[in-house]
Amino acid sequence: MHILTKIFIVIVAVLTVALVPLVMVNAANERTFKTRWEEEKTRAAEAILGRDLAQAAQAAAQAQFESINSQLASERQVLRTKLDDQEAAARKLEAETIGLRARQDDFNAIMKTYAENDKAKTELVRVLNEEIVANRSRLTQLEQEFVKLDEQLTSTREQLKVADAARRALQEDLQRIQEEREQAMSRLSRYTAWVGELPSGTGQAGAVSDTTRVPADRSLTATIINVRRGPDSTLAEINAGSRDGVQVGWLMTIADGGRFIGNLRVTNVDITRSTGVVELENPADRGEVRTGQKAVARKGE
Repeated sequence: MHILTKIFIVIVAVLTVALVPLVMVNAANERTFKTRWEEEKTRAAEAILGRDLAQAAQAAAQAQFESINSQLASERQVLRTKLDDQEAAARKLEAETIGLRARQDDFNAIMKTYAENDKAKTELVRVLNEEIVANRSRLTQLEQEFVKLDEQLTSTREQLKVADAARRALQEDLQRIQEEREQAMSRLSRYTAWVGELPSGTGQAGAVSDTTRVPADRSLTATIINVRRGPDSTLAEINAGSRDGVQVGWLMTIADGGRFIGNLRVTNVDITRSTGVVELENPADRGEVRTGQKAVARKGE
């Protein structure tokens, strides 16, 4: 065998002998290092969890601290406000005390003056008593005058009641007379409308037309739309004509509300308008005929 081969075999044997323990040591160390690494990893996870828990606890503690701090600040502010109010009240009481002391000093001075001027006080009391007596006498006199005035007022009221009763009686009489007058005038107008106007020269004004009276064949209400006054007669125009059934000779009653004004004797009839002569007009008592008043025809009249 060649010498080099032998040397190589020897070297390989030596290396084998030397490397086997190293491989074994390395394998053992690898398991140890892996175990330690797992332990360190577990410790690191526990440390991170502990850190997180510590941070959470610290945050909760910080929030609780801030809440307590805010509450304490609010309570401090309330206490400060109360303290300011108490200080203000104390200052007010001190000022009132000073004022009361000043008033007490004034009162003491007045009492001293009263004590020194007892004679003047006695004189003042006498004068006041005399004024009280005089005022009482005046009050008694005024009460007597008040009783007299009250009696006069009662008498005046009784007289006023009598006068009011008399006035109401006169008003009732006047109303009755007016009603009787209206009834008489209504009967007179009906009589005049039925019989006709009095002959000329009798003093009855307003009857200026000799148109034959024609009884109305229907009831009709029209409005006066125009009034023309002349020296001898008054003409009025209504907004109803032949289309509405108006005929020449109708005698219509002119009224202003419920008040009789006069009569309208129709003398001219158009299709939608009619004209007539105003009769029985009395401006002084009942008022004069004006536009806007009503002209009423009653069937059979």
